[in-house]
Amino acid sequence: MLSNKNKKTLFTGIQPSGDLHLGNYLGAICPWIEHQKQYNSIFCIVDLHTLTQYKHILNKDRKEYVYKMISLCIACGIDPKYSSIFIQSHLPLHVELSWILNCMTPLGWLKRMTQYKSKKDDHTINSGLLNYPILMAADILLHKANVVLVGYDQHQHIELTCKIGRRFNNLFGKTFIIPTVLTKDIGARIMSFNNPHIKMSKSVGISNPGHSINVLDDEKTIIKTVMSSVTDSDNNFKSEGIQNLFNIACAISQESFENLFDRFSIKNYLYLKKYIIELLIEEFRPIQQHFYKISKEYDYLDSIISDGLNYVSKTSYNMINNVREHIGIKYS
Repeated sequence: MLSNKNKKTLFTGIQPSGDLHLGNYLGAICPWIEHQKQYNSIFCIVDLHTLTQYKHILNKDRKEYVYKMISLCIACGIDPKYSSIFIQSHLPLHVELSWILNCMTPLGWLKRMTQYKSKKDDHTINSGLLNYPILMAADILLHKANVVLVGYDQHQHIELTCKIGRRFNNLFGKTFIIPTVLTKDIGARIMSFNNPHIKMSKSVGISNPGHSINVLDDEKTIIKTVMSSVTDSDNNFKSEGIQNLFNIACAISQESFENLFDRFSIKNYLYLKKYIIELLIEEFRPIQQHFYKISKEYDYLDSIISDGLNYVSKTSYNMINNVREHIGIKYS
């Protein structure tokens, strides 16, 4: 990766669980591609975070998911020349820092997290779901991130990261950089096609085919999903389903909402759906071609992962040594 000490560091992470859907693509991948040359960009495949779901602990094919996600991200346009791509579990310092931060984070902070509160009555919940925001904080703080790219639903986690970083700095002296959030306005929150009241999700999409569209879906699936999307029987162009379609069209075409609304509001909403289908097919075609070209080139992918790990290791070991010294566990 081309590094520049005068540039700030941009960090994001993505879980290698399931396929990359349209919401991931528009909300995370596209803005990353847009900004990756402006920063020293660190792109982390956060495989340890998937373990909060028990089925992933039992999954023997995790490596396949990891390589697939890396291939997809590169095919979409994440360029190893400008972005260090590495796997979270390959750098154990994430876990070490997470434990240190666990020991100084008040339990009440974690119990107030929305995701935990929404699932706390589930008898199968594990302590990882309560504590994973601290692992996320460790991911960010370890790499001296100035800016973190996340969707709106992750803002609370970044706020917690900042609180943890400030608490450590107040206790032990200036150590961590307190990051700011980067979120794309258009396309940052893509809703389900068959239920526009909920956000598009990898886990929901696995068991609900009409919920989302994946970057690798074929034309037949794209057409069926978009044409079946929930709208309004009275052509109400202010309904949540139609607004979601306009949001998708704006994000892909880069046209303003006003221009698209003027063009399609005088027509039946089927014209809007057909337009979105055309946009998606054209957008995903070169990505799919690139993905299938590189997804089995394991030597190539391994070299990218190795280069990324080498880059982030330098700064992260300096950071963890600084942390160890501050808390008194650096003995030599």
